[in-house]
Amino acid sequence: MRYEIKALSLGGVLDQALAVTKNHFAVLLILTAIFVLPASLPVNLIQAVAQSKIQPATTLPEMMRNQQILQAEMAKYGPWMMILGLAQIILLPLSNGALVNAVANAYLGREVSVGGSIKAALARIFPLLWTWFVLGLVVMLGFLLLIIPGILFAFWYGLATQVAVIEKVSGPAALKRSKAVIKGHIGEYFVLSLVMGVLMIALSMGAAFVPQPHLSALAITLLQVASTILMSSIVVVFYFSCRCANENYDLQLLAQEVSDSANASSDDATDEDR
Repeated sequence: MRYEIKALSLGGVLDQALAVTKNHFAVLLILTAIFVLPASLPVNLIQAVAQSKIQPATTLPEMMRNQQILQAEMAKYGPWMMILGLAQIILLPLSNGALVNAVANAYLGREVSVGGSIKAALARIFPLLWTWFVLGLVVMLGFLLLIIPGILFAFWYGLATQVAVIEKVSGPAALKRSKAVIKGHIGEYFVLSLVMGVLMIALSMGAAFVPQPHLSALAITLLQVASTILMSSIVVVFYFSCRCANENYDLQLLAQEVSDSANASSDDATDEDR
């Protein structure tokens, strides 16, 4: 299926992201489940079981008592939480890399597969980790400079992951490239971030209505998987929209398609002459 690869409005970005997600949901679901479930589900189970130990509180002493109970329950799983945290450090960038690769290929009309996306993510794991480290350091320093610079840096460099995976640029160069791609569209990115935040909060609140702790943890994890897929699709489509607006990427694609078609016709003609 061909998608609208051009400078899009916010509604257009959401529409195309939903279309990509729907049309390739099986592949995106498998990719996300492979990387998200192993670490996220145990963490959510531990948190759900710990929270089930506390009672409703209406006064400050009751709230403080519940906090102490929660801390004591979580302390029982300290070593496991440390192991799971380390696992997430590896699995999270792999998940992001695989999803960005899959969504980008799907949006551009290329072949999408679970194996190919995982292979691409593994090939970019160290550049992606390096990019995340630099991004986190820059944003943290920005927040230390009276908060406002940190917020600005977070938006300037918000497409660094997409750049690192799709354009194969990493570290400070990926941050610089992200700023160039998103130039003139920070306001749109801010609105998209608000929309994505509201969606994530709404999904999390839905899982809170499940009373049984283990089922609640499972529901939270599944909603995390679904939201991860959708958020990745939204940001990838927005990335290409910015490139089309600032760099005429859609015209570059069209020129490439025309060139490929002309070359194919030339090859066919040559074969016929022979």
